[in-house]
Amino acid sequence: MNIDEINQQKIEEFVSNLINEKFPGGAGTQDLSAIKNDLQEKLMSKIEDAFIHVLPDQKLAELNALLEDENFDESRMDEIFASIDTAKVAQETMLKFRQEFLAEGKE
Repeated sequence: MNIDEINQQKIEEFVSNLINEKFPGGAGTQDLSAIKNDLQEKLMSKIEDAFIHVLPDQKLAELNALLEDENFDESRMDEIFASIDTAKVAQETMLKFRQEFLAEGKE
């Protein structure tokens, strides 16, 4: 899966905005950096999981076969994920992630 589809810069901006929204007064610089890195990793993982979750069964089987192949071809992975609207899936996942993150600690 091509990370450019998700656009790393947008992920970083999204997470920065999320942190500013949750911690408007800020926290220690080191704390914010650690939080930001952790959130970016969690969000990327959730987006990748969402991509896999929405793949049709046939494409999922192709992906599994591709990942087991020693001669892994990145372009084949791009072809597999071309069958889904990655921008839409990423956006929906980001919105859900935002809701969950902002709701943490409010219960």
